Amino acid sequence: MGGIKDKVTGNVFVKNLSPKTKSIDLYKHFKQFGSIFSCRVKYGSNRECAGYGYIKFETQESADKAIASGSGTMLKESKIEVCPFKSRDNRSSSITTYNNLYVKNIPKRFKDSDLSNLFQPFGKIASAVVIKDKPESEENKGFGFVCFESAEDAKKAENTLKHTSVEGQALYVSRALSQEARKKQMRDERMRTYKDCNVYIKYLNETVTEEVLKKEFETFGTVISARIMTARTTNPAGQSEVRSLGYGFVCFTDPESAKKAIDAVRERPILGTKLYAAIAERKEDRAARYKPMRYPQYPMQYLPQRPQFYPV
Repeated sequence: MGGIKDKVTGNVFVKNLSPKTKSIDLYKHFKQFGSIFSCRVKYGSNRECAGYGYIKFETQESADKAIASGSGTMLKESKIEVCPFKSRDNRSSSITTYNNLYVKNIPKRFKDSDLSNLFQPFGKIASAVVIKDKPESEENKGFGFVCFESAEDAKKAENTLKHTSVEGQALYVSRALSQEARKKQMRDERMRTYKDCNVYIKYLNETVTEEVLKKEFETFGTVISARIMTARTTNPAGQSEVRSLGYGFVCFTDPESAKKAIDAVRERPILGTKLYAAIAERKEDRAARYKPMRYPQYPMQYLPQRPQFYPV
């Protein structure tokens, strides 16, 4: 028999929130539209609101009221927008959101004009640039960027050329991303590729190196990579040094080897200490396992109050 969470139907997404907004502010502002199961704002690395949040109403009717009346209202001196929440898989295609393409595996002799001519048949190009080590270099670094004036033309070029070759090299064409977004995409791709093969390990001794970690875990199967997370700190002498954070990752070629390693860690000490091991998860997946903050459905003044102490 399902609990109350299974009956919740009204999910709402709120954006343009002020950095000063907290989850309780969101609750107080939206409780006028109906009974709220939970609400939370997303916090950034600076511990301030990242500009958006989520609300779960207990009925779709309440959510519809919030969407109809909530947009354009002021919350913490910021005009907010309210819309239905959509999962990542159900969001509309990003064709209207980008027209800049990243192109890899192009011939080293290619110049800007060559790259432009390759993409010209698909629409009007705003710019085409190949990347070189130095402006005067004869050869490029094997990649470049093409920006179309139309997002539809960019999508058409991407879908067509990503299946073709130039001078024997298979082209890689995709949406151009910022360096940070590209790194995240690569991490997500690795997580999907090696799902259930990547093992998270903590309580590592500071003296354990990546070479030692890899060698120790190769007894359980073929290891693709072994990485220990580090941070740069300052020692008592005022010198900068890199120190282990005490945890890392070992990626195997197959899930069976990963399971064998986890079972072994649970059974006996490894590398001279009792470690913790589990299948590595994405940060988003880890966060999804925690329940959002839930607020009571009655006025705050009726909550138990802290005892007050007065001088005698």
